[in-house]
Amino acid sequence: KVKNVQYDIMTNTPEQTMGIVVKEMKRCKRGAVRMGLGEVWLSPPCNTYCKMGPINKEHQFRDAKNPLRKPIKGTKKGEQAEEADALVQKALKLIEFLASKKAEQLRTGEMMVVEGVEVDLRGMEWFMENPVGMLAMQDYMQQFLEEFQYDVVRRTVDYCAWGHYYQKPTHVWTSMIFWEPSG
Repeated sequence: KVKNVQYDIMTNTPEQTMGIVVKEMKRCKRGAVRMGLGEVWLSPPCNTYCKMGPINKEHQFRDAKNPLRKPIKGTKKGEQAEEADALVQKALKLIEFLASKKAEQLRTGEMMVVEGVEVDLRGMEWFMENPVGMLAMQDYMQQFLEEFQYDVVRRTVDYCAWGHYYQKPTHVWTSMIFWEPSG
């Protein structure tokens, strides 16, 4: 018999949330293990991309005079902003890698194998969220959107649509191009 199991693999710290939901894991013929990857959720640190930075000293991670809002050089907060940029760029590389492997699987039917486990990416979708602000302005985000213009959409969602008492407009970038947020 084949047994399906759902796993949630989360990295959850105050600074970041990165999650992968494995939709099923089952033992196949000849004892091989196959894992079906569901969603990849990426939430980079929002404080370093906050729109309030130019007027709120608590959120001054980026240079308000620079139209691309680059990190402030020579400060601890500027270093945190550089770390956040590096984290987002790594997340984008992960998305690119998984998307290319998914396309290859759809084309060839061959599974990716990681440490003896077959990984089925055919149903995988990804999401990256960050409050409306400076992340969308970053040159690496613009380049990513240009490169994957037919495979990525950015939607704006308000937290109040899901019962929160505040609005907090948030961008969600996703591979689910037909997804329209509703709440």
